[in-house]
Amino acid sequence: IALKMLTLDTTGIDGDTHVQRFFREARATARLRHLNTVRVFDVGQTEEGPLFLAMEMLQGPSLTTWLRREFEGGRRISEAHTIDIAIAALKSLGEAHRSELVHRDVKPGNIVLHRGPDDETIVKVLDFGIARAVGSNLTQTGHSLGTPAYMSPEQCRGEALDGRSDLYAISVLMYLMTTAELPYASADNMALLFMHINAPIPDPRKVEGVKLSDQFAKTLQRGLAKSADD
Repeated sequence: IALKMLTLDTTGIDGDTHVQRFFREARATARLRHLNTVRVFDVGQTEEGPLFLAMEMLQGPSLTTWLRREFEGGRRISEAHTIDIAIAALKSLGEAHRSELVHRDVKPGNIVLHRGPDDETIVKVLDFGIARAVGSNLTQTGHSLGTPAYMSPEQCRGEALDGRSDLYAISVLMYLMTTAELPYASADNMALLFMHINAPIPDPRKVEGVKLSDQFAKTLQRGLAKSADD
């Protein structure tokens, strides 16, 4: 197994709330069984205070590491390969969404290309609900939980989320994989949140050197819609 240790500030008015939320989210995650979801076997808290997750041990790079290696070699990910990885991640998310769990922090660092027993690559999605459970230093209120580059407009506004917010993040990821660029980029987190909410939806076909089918590009743009209803 792999152990993930989490240290929460349990002092102050929100301390117990954070711990209770962690156990609630982690136990819900432990009920997920899909092949493309990392298995969580146990959750708990040490006598010294840190919380822990006992999880399936994975062998292989995170999607962050793999993409960095590909991009540094001057390569973009093909449309077909991007679709294969996205479908696997969506199967994981689909099981969670049917259980009314929202990931809230879909990004390359939370996806691992696991080497299976027959050396096949199995896409694994990690850390369901942990963004909500441990909070975020992005805002003082803790309402906008997640990684700014992948946050949906409704997440940026601190609204209630459902599975469609994760679909937005998957669309950002697919845009990145096929273009080697994020649809919205800024060194200023607040400016980035504003772009997700207000900036025009970019067309990945207009990135220099990128060749994508019209159907794929239109699907990405639909996934990046400003309104969850769209």
